[in-house]
Amino acid sequence: MAAVDYSGELRDLLTRWKFTPTTSFSRPLSAVLLRSIPRGPGGWDLVVPVPQRESAWRTRGFHPAGDLARAVARQAQLPICQPLVCRRDVQPQVGLTAVQRRRNVERLFRTGPASRRLPGKRLLLVDDVVTTTATAAACAGILRDADASSVTVAALARAAP
Repeated sequence: MAAVDYSGELRDLLTRWKFTPTTSFSRPLSAVLLRSIPRGPGGWDLVVPVPQRESAWRTRGFHPAGDLARAVARQAQLPICQPLVCRRDVQPQVGLTAVQRRRNVERLFRTGPASRRLPGKRLLLVDDVVTTTATAAACAGILRDADASSVTVAALARAAP
């Protein structure tokens, strides 16, 4: 599920937020995200951010999905858990086709020590922008393999592939 379309002036705003360390936007953006996704029966037990590549950390100095997930967790009064890590660095997804994006994230993620908290939990997997959902699908599959009872993927914005 995505809260908004990644287009027009909103795209400009979100691009500035993603590529400029501006954590002050994360709280209001998390409110937009939470209002747009149904909780379903029982809600969620943990909020999980989509991990970021090491090169993105070096470039941005900021983890948009992580910061958004922390703000979502605070507003929803849920614990945050970071069970996923990147195995290696890969090229950015921007500009890749859907097939290239899926290949780019194959075996990219793995679980880390925090994954011991996942069995039987209902997870809210948070990302900033989804396009083809390749990254979200890869992460959700690993979380399900770690015995999460359910994984709801929520993104702030959905870009056209």
